[in-house]
Amino acid sequence: MFDAVVNYWAVLVAALASIVVGSVWYSSGVFGKSWAEISKVDMSDMSNPSAKNGMIVMAISTLVTAYVLVQVLSFTAAFSIAEGATVAFWLWLGFVATVMLTRNTFAQQPTKLFYIDAFYQLVSLVVMASILVSWQ
Repeated sequence: MFDAVVNYWAVLVAALASIVVGSVWYSSGVFGKSWAEISKVDMSDMSNPSAKNGMIVMAISTLVTAYVLVQVLSFTAAFSIAEGATVAFWLWLGFVATVMLTRNTFAQQPTKLFYIDAFYQLVSLVVMASILVSWQ
């Protein structure tokens, strides 16, 4: 079984960077107001249990994503930022964008919501991949 040598500090930093990107992406000055309006989420009440649970799930999911991404980057021998970004793009296109588009279509959600969420995922994966290849 293939198993890459993992720099766990890089995984942690990549996950934290993704969270920072998300914090900026979904801030009220960028896409947060539009996202909240479309999603019918009250951004002023982030103290409720569902918001706290969402933050915990997001943090764990981001760590898992960074860990799996470092495995894929190692397996594909992506060692430069350009190679890492390319791998991240193809993973996003094949596994993230397609799943999100299908879900969005069946749920009859506005296309704008797909664009906000899907492109955040692309930027996040590219940032994580860039960090991971830089630290390996």
